[in-house]
Amino acid sequence: MNVQVCIRHMAVSHGLRQLVHEMCDEVQFRCHGKQNIDVKFEDVNSPYRTGSDKCCYLRVWEKERLAMVIYDLDGDPVCSMDQAFCHMNKTLSGDLCE
Repeated sequence: MNVQVCIRHMAVSHGLRQLVHEMCDEVQFRCHGKQNIDVKFEDVNSPYRTGSDKCCYLRVWEKERLAMVIYDLDGDPVCSMDQAFCHMNKTLSGDLCE
């Protein structure tokens, strides 16, 4: 499985990047490595405004086709990522992993 992480308009720690890869490894184990995942973090309003504006986009590809797109918005990038991966895991527990 290939994992690509893109970060726009915000600083993200090495620990958060590592957490993304660990969550993607869990998906790979569950789905036997069939998926490629693009993870994009973005500060929607810019770094100068506050509020629930950190979003996490997950795009899951299976065999060269887009299988799903998941989006979550929260003030904390870790919460945004957790919720997006939780939604992805619930979706993948259905028919994509077979």
